[in-house]
Amino acid sequence: MLDRHKPWWTQWSVLGVATISGIFTLLILLWFFTLARNAVQAAAWIQRNQVLMDNALEGIHILDEQGNLLEANDSFC
Repeated sequence: MLDRHKPWWTQWSVLGVATISGIFTLLILLWFFTLARNAVQAAAWIQRNQVLMDNALEGIHILDEQGNLLEANDSFC
């Protein structure tokens, strides 16, 4: 494993950089996986809320901070 023609600290330095790079790559992949999973969950939540709003018999509306109407279901209209 160790090359007798090179000093040991250069070989261990390369191994350390490779290890840190590998760990960094795994952490980035884990972060992307988490972002993708959260996006899928958010999309499912939005779809569920839209179905509930569209099928509600009661009038539902959403206002912003200034009181402007952002969204309303058919029952509210």
